[in-house]
Amino acid sequence: MATLIIKRDRIPILRYPLNGSPIHIGRDDASDIMLLGDAVSRQHGIIAPENGAYRYTNLGRNGTILAGRNIRDHRLQAGDILRIADWELQFLTTDTVPTTETIVQKRTSNNPTPSHTLVGDSAAIKTLREQISRIAHTAAPVCITGETGSGKEVVAHAIHAESTRSQKPFVAVNCGAIPASMIESELFGYERGAFTGAVRDHRGYFEQANGGTIFLDEIGELPLELQTRFLRVLETGSFRRIGSQSNVTADFRIICATHRNLQQAIKEGTFREDLFFRLFVLPLNLPPLRNRTGDIPLLVAHFSTLFGRTSVNWSEEAMAKLIHYSWPGNVRELKNTVQRALVLATHHTIGENDISLLQSNTAAPCTGNMADHERAVIMSTLQQHGGNKTQTAATLGISRTTLIAKIKRYNIELSESY
Repeated sequence: MATLIIKRDRIPILRYPLNGSPIHIGRDDASDIMLLGDAVSRQHGIIAPENGAYRYTNLGRNGTILAGRNIRDHRLQAGDILRIADWELQFLTTDTVPTTETIVQKRTSNNPTPSHTLVGDSAAIKTLREQISRIAHTAAPVCITGETGSGKEVVAHAIHAESTRSQKPFVAVNCGAIPASMIESELFGYERGAFTGAVRDHRGYFEQANGGTIFLDEIGELPLELQTRFLRVLETGSFRRIGSQSNVTADFRIICATHRNLQQAIKEGTFREDLFFRLFVLPLNLPPLRNRTGDIPLLVAHFSTLFGRTSVNWSEEAMAKLIHYSWPGNVRELKNTVQRALVLATHHTIGENDISLLQSNTAAPCTGNMADHERAVIMSTLQQHGGNKTQTAATLGISRTTLIAKIKRYNIELSESY
């Protein structure tokens, strides 16, 4: 299995196995590999499988250096080291990777065990596991709804892992993270010479998912002009690459997810009603973390293990602070909070003061209108960061694209926030 060793300042900090799915790299927290730094683009690059090997394509304005030269497109060879700002990504083609305390195995398998990835023993999680078991063996589309950060991709992975397609690819696509100018070519693929820069044939995500499952996150962000083509793919299973005159057929199961109210989007004319009914066959709604706070200790232990810090203890005061917080960013925000505490703590017991939460939202689970509450939290966090949307999104545990969409939806004027 091919593997990336990710280093910063030449210190290995993450081992990332490549499982045959495209890997998005960038500063945006929706990226598969998120790299921090002003010299890292939000969507910096992508590593995609190609005929049994892997190819790296630079997507952002900031460069990627290999062997002293700036590259835009490169077929990876064993030992290649991609340099992005002060990060290094070393590409290896064997499993003989140095094991040190600073290297953490990230869960990227096509077949995660649902009981391990769906962490928790609350009634809501038990019900969710039962629903997954019932629908996993069907071929019908699944639409997962829930607030941002509630674990929609984890659930999609769990459905795939229990299905008859579990040995085939699981391809995850964040429709909100791909620039509008690129999403058509990423989904459908293209032929060499189809447009400037198309120097080779490219298999799109639909082709890459053949035989397996494609997970389309933030489906509500799919441009309206592409929804017609997507509907035809769902109905016929065939499509054309950009620049091609022949159809390509692919067999895959569709799982989509959204935090948006798609029925409202239909009324607003931004989402097709016929596509909605084609996708919304088996709905799954995920509970927000504030409705299952009893799972927080198990999630904290899970994330501590994931980050290689199993020897760290969490004080009762620290755990109480986590449990009595309302988590507008849900499990993703909790994961970021745990990681931040583990990195910054100088001792083996995490105390209450080691945990950094949103200043405006440290009370018990919120009441009242959730939209008003979310708007207030976003405004407060923007104010905390002087209007910086990238830092605000990171604090909330959401992508910058999602934050911008929420700012527009709630009509937030940046001058209101700082």
